[in-house]
Amino acid sequence: MNNINNIISAELYKQKRTRSAKIIPLLIVLISVIIFLGVSAATENLSFGITSGFYISASSLGWIIKAVSFVAIIITCFQISNEFSMGTVKAAWVQPISRSKWYAAKILHTCMIVWGVLLTSVILVLLMAFIRYDFNPLVENEYLIHSEIDLWMKMGLTLLLTIWVTGVIVAASAALSLFFNSAGSSISVVIALSLLMMILEIFRGAERFLLSTYISLPAEQYGLMTRGVPLPISWSELSYLTLGIPAAYLAVSLVIGFYVIKVKEIKS
Repeated sequence: MNNINNIISAELYKQKRTRSAKIIPLLIVLISVIIFLGVSAATENLSFGITSGFYISASSLGWIIKAVSFVAIIITCFQISNEFSMGTVKAAWVQPISRSKWYAAKILHTCMIVWGVLLTSVILVLLMAFIRYDFNPLVENEYLIHSEIDLWMKMGLTLLLTIWVTGVIVAASAALSLFFNSAGSSISVVIALSLLMMILEIFRGAERFLLSTYISLPAEQYGLMTRGVPLPISWSELSYLTLGIPAAYLAVSLVIGFYVIKVKEIKS
């Protein structure tokens, strides 16, 4: 475990010394502001949705998740494939550390980056929503549909489920990246497979078994909840599916990833 912590610390140290360490936070703020302003404008000017802090946050979260999922694929592919294309993996593997621990550390480090981007964006949106809107309970004709506590709790559940799925995306992308020595090739293949999953969602019944379905499903359900619309499935069923199906993808990804990393040859 100490070896994994040392690798993660080294990766974080290298990251701080790069230009991206200064650019990425600015991009996160810029993208979060653009998403928030776009959703707010659509809600207010086009009479689309409900002008409440919960609804604006839920709608913004849907867009943030799509952006973060794309970022997760790119970062993961660069983190893994670039090590082989640049030959830096040779220096890492001559150290007294197993390939499996090196691979596990790379996945955990990437998850930390992706989760940091996700949570930072959500916090920024919540702050902007708090300044501009009210986080009030959902009431219609003096009838309480959803209490403020219930809306906050479901938002927390949505974030937890989203964090879980983005972690699975990182693990799956990492496993696929091991088959390529070029970040560009691995990114192209992973994105192509993601698009294929989205296309397969049009077939009735198939969407339940696709990882792409669960990337935004919790946020979509929460968005419906903030509008007072009847939910298609219960939160318990949604949680069960979002935890269970991606878990199968995670298991397969880890098995493939740890096997490939052990047998992979390093070309000089």
